[in-house]
Amino acid sequence: MHRGVAAEPFDPQCTRLYGQFNLFTGELEPIPGPREPEPQPEERWLFDPDFRLVLPEDRAGKEILVEEGIALSFPAVATRESGLAETIANHRSQIANPTEPLIFGRKPFVPDKPRVAKTADLAQVILSGYGIYLGKKSERLQIKVSGKVAKGADGSAYEFPFFRLSEVVIASRGVSFSSDLLEEFCQRGIRLSFLDYAGRPYAMLSSPTLTATVESRREQLKAFDDARGLEFARAVVRGKIRNQRHLLLYCGKYLKQANPERFEALADLAKQLRQLELQARKVGKGSALPSMPAGPARGRATGHWEPGTGDTQQEAEKQAPAVIPAKAGIHATGYRGREGEKQELPPQALNPESRILTPEVLTISAKRQELLGFEGVAGRLYWQGFKMIVEDKAEFMGRVHRGADDPLNALLNYGYGILYAQVWGAVANAGLEPFAGFLHVDRPGKPSLILDLVEEFRQPVVDRTVIAFVNLGQKVEMKEGLLDEDTRKAIAEKVLERLASPEPFRGQQFQIRSIIQMQARALVSFLRGKGEYKPFSFRW
Repeated sequence: MHRGVAAEPFDPQCTRLYGQFNLFTGELEPIPGPREPEPQPEERWLFDPDFRLVLPEDRAGKEILVEEGIALSFPAVATRESGLAETIANHRSQIANPTEPLIFGRKPFVPDKPRVAKTADLAQVILSGYGIYLGKKSERLQIKVSGKVAKGADGSAYEFPFFRLSEVVIASRGVSFSSDLLEEFCQRGIRLSFLDYAGRPYAMLSSPTLTATVESRREQLKAFDDARGLEFARAVVRGKIRNQRHLLLYCGKYLKQANPERFEALADLAKQLRQLELQARKVGKGSALPSMPAGPARGRATGHWEPGTGDTQQEAEKQAPAVIPAKAGIHATGYRGREGEKQELPPQALNPESRILTPEVLTISAKRQELLGFEGVAGRLYWQGFKMIVEDKAEFMGRVHRGADDPLNALLNYGYGILYAQVWGAVANAGLEPFAGFLHVDRPGKPSLILDLVEEFRQPVVDRTVIAFVNLGQKVEMKEGLLDEDTRKAIAEKVLERLASPEPFRGQQFQIRSIIQMQARALVSFLRGKGEYKPFSFRW
């Protein structure tokens, strides 16, 4: 055993000698004590023109803090003498010819690889990729990355002739384009649409000079309160329910042999949808509704009493079911339904001058609510059938419109976004107002007419594509609650392929995207009294 003690100083520099007594011999044995650190040469700091910072001359193996959260790291070398010069030379070489340079420790901007989905005839192109640039090169749209023309997997350049294009969709952030390209698009009538990462359209650029005359919009706004608006709303609901039924039957026929029980369940749902379609067809039929107003009778159709129409003011007041005084703080925002529940009325149903809710307006609004009821019941039945169709391949707990974080709803929402952009372009080209619909409620920022017209195309374009996508085992990856880039590209290609596929319509074969445009123009003709509107129905 040892007992440690500190001996008295004896050296001239008065340094302490540390030792310990040996308990067996009693002798003092010296032991090493704490030593003063050897003085280090002062480190030299020099201004480095490459980094534009003052850095230590010997940087090997050090991490230099530039500012809070930002540092420069230098690799260690074998020896200071042999490796320092080589390390500095290597660093300067990397700065002069960087593969992925660091700027004060921050990750530099690196453009994404372009992802392009297109139809076979190049009429529609969907582009995504942060940092890509769209420009005009002669008579072609050209995609560039870091100043160079981007190329596909097959080595071909991403260039698209203008004469083939009808729509270009930008589906990611960080995409820039030239004003020359935008001018060319406007001159040629090429639409430029924008989608967010979830597939929701948020902008569309097109030339206002290529749309129809203002007469179409005037008739569109008048039709909301007469029989035309109700007739179109009835056609929308009928067409949607019919296509829902057709899609269940189309998918069910493949289950007849493989799963007879599920086939019977789908057939039963299809029968119920057929009954709802027939009931929706009868809504408003036989009711005394105002037709296209003309001449002096127009005042009565819109709720005004005018002298000389053959009616007395007293008779008009008797017919009006509700008169709401135009006083401050009193607004006509609803009426009582047959069962006492409060029903919301759109702003067009109110006369802003007299606040009189006419019998015709109340009847049309009530019939719209009835149609929406049929649409809601049909939707619940349809999504039950949809779940039966895909349950072997994917989990589907029900329809989620916004904020969906499950793969199936995310695929549906993204596909609907592409379809919305297509329908919006058709409505704009036809000269109609996208925010003035006939079935869906008018709200600021809600494109009601787009939502009306898109209904008859949901099942044949998007739902059918998503079912095939899932049942065929296509890979679906999610990233932070959204579809990843590769999945978005894959589903976009399938939706575009479906839009370009032919369907029988009016006795001929047309691409579905052409049918959408034809339906928008058919609505214009219907509103102007030059034809009837029949919803599109796909063959199963």
